[in-house]
Amino acid sequence: MAEEVKDRVKLETRQSFLEEKQRTLESNLEGLQEHRKEVVETRDRHLAEVDEKIQSITEEIDACRNELSKIADLQAELQTTTEALDTTTNGEHHPQHPLKGETIMAGEVKDEAKVDMNPEEMQRSLAEMQDKILEVRRELAAAQAKLKIITAQSDASIDSGKREALDALFRLPHDTKDPITWCYAGAYRAASGQQSRRGSIWSDSIDNFISRAPDVEIVKLATFFTNPTVVAVLRQLVEGKKSVTDLANGCGISESEMEKTVVLLIDGSLVYRTEDGLIEPKHDAVFYFFNFVGMTRVYLDPEDH
Repeated sequence: MAEEVKDRVKLETRQSFLEEKQRTLESNLEGLQEHRKEVVETRDRHLAEVDEKIQSITEEIDACRNELSKIADLQAELQTTTEALDTTTNGEHHPQHPLKGETIMAGEVKDEAKVDMNPEEMQRSLAEMQDKILEVRRELAAAQAKLKIITAQSDASIDSGKREALDALFRLPHDTKDPITWCYAGAYRAASGQQSRRGSIWSDSIDNFISRAPDVEIVKLATFFTNPTVVAVLRQLVEGKKSVTDLANGCGISESEMEKTVVLLIDGSLVYRTEDGLIEPKHDAVFYFFNFVGMTRVYLDPEDH
């Protein structure tokens, strides 16, 4: 009887200990989940800030290009006015006894100058244009200086965001055996102006993480990237959807050969054909390509990170 009481007490003590441990682990898990949520929100906020600054820089560059275009127009106008002024000045100084033809030509130059502008007005217009050019150049210099500041700030923000993202990525879960934290993420803006972003972070045990991707599926996806034409097609689709003709020309193959590759990619759910017959990347096809690019860069140069 005494032994049974002792055993019961031990079991109850063990039960209490395990229940307390469970509550502690659940509390720790809740804290980690909340921390992960904060990390993701911080990352998204930094990405949004970087996108805004990139947009601002793009607008500043467009403004600089517009100012340069104005300067070119003003310089062309200045050149035209200067030539007209020289023609008028030359037309006023002709021989005392010109030939009949020369008299007529000089008269025509004078008449045209009178219609357009007299020398004093031309001089004033010339001075105004020179002042305007100086003003535009000052504005351009100020815009370029501002652009340098914005670029430096953007670079600093991006570097800071990278460090924070890596710090978050390098944190391992504390309550997991053989823990792993892994990331699949990125953002880019294509030549067409379309912006895409994708991000996933896993915090798990190594066994759970890799068991979700069977070997056969890993090989199936990797096999696409052993086909040089597939790699070349995905490289082109980074810019956006393209026609079969454009893809074929870009790969240096016939359209019939390209059509076979397109069918292969459609069957693999990596691209689809739009209603107007263009080929557009599907799901994460371009991000798969970028991940292979990143892996290849590190493979070629382990210090490239």
